[in-house]
Amino acid sequence: MCEVTRTLRNGQTGPLPEGAAGWLVRAWGPDLGPAERWAARDRLVRIEQLVAACKAHGGRASAQDDPLLAHLVLPRPRPQEDEVVYVSAHQGTRNSWGASPNAAMTATTHRGYPSEQVNLGDLDPRDDEGFARVLGEWTRQVPFWPGSQAAPIPSSP
Repeated sequence: MCEVTRTLRNGQTGPLPEGAAGWLVRAWGPDLGPAERWAARDRLVRIEQLVAACKAHGGRASAQDDPLLAHLVLPRPRPQEDEVVYVSAHQGTRNSWGASPNAAMTATTHRGYPSEQVNLGDLDPRDDEGFARVLGEWTRQVPFWPGSQAAPIPSSP
């Protein structure tokens, strides 16, 4: 995903991973340096990891509209009490070229009636402990590869 050695112009359309470079351009602009591309890549990988971990936990999840916002529905004992959490790759501004790929990711939830948005925290995508502390241990059900200590996926023969 988001091969940082490729030009950002490759793969500007299509689903991940083919369109990953395009999501970088749409989200942060075409002039990112290598370190910024790695930072942006970490955010996209974290979004994908959270979606997979939520599903493994028994919840419902998707990358909302594009892979820059995770829509996570966490199961509760009574379905009408399920918690909806959003994790955004951008801090406060989605798809904004003005946002830094090094800025914190934002986790929010909607609670009460009428629904009120509550900020759960601003997190570094490489901070497994922070995500577990803010969102719950379920976030560890699928490892975050760029920063995890989990064993690498074996290569095929």
